[in-house]
Amino acid sequence: MSKEWYKDLPDDYFDSDTDKEYRSSFKTIREGLAEGLSFDEACERIDVEDELLREVIIADMLKVLIAESHFAQKIPLEELSRTLHLPIEQLEEAKETMLSEIQDSALKNYNTDPGANGPLSG
Repeated sequence: MSKEWYKDLPDDYFDSDTDKEYRSSFKTIREGLAEGLSFDEACERIDVEDELLREVIIADMLKVLIAESHFAQKIPLEELSRTLHLPIEQLEEAKETMLSEIQDSALKNYNTDPGANGPLSG
């Protein structure tokens, strides 16, 4: 059997530059937070030239932190607000945006799934 040609490629070989920037930015923000920086201070460390992409990465990172801390670890938003040094209103808005995006995605997938037969009745 011949050697699989892709075995020696780096894990991110097929990832787009945007995917690499995302991962690198998330890592940089997490490292900053681990050092005790505020969320905004940690975000200042990311190196993304495209301002729109930068804004999306920061917004997505905040949603990830809310999902991990608030939903998975049951940390109240008030505590997370103090940890990140962000106004509670900003966390609440990000949380609502995240939940809305999840709902929209679920509905889109449900409506485009050829195997979906409509809502379950029960």
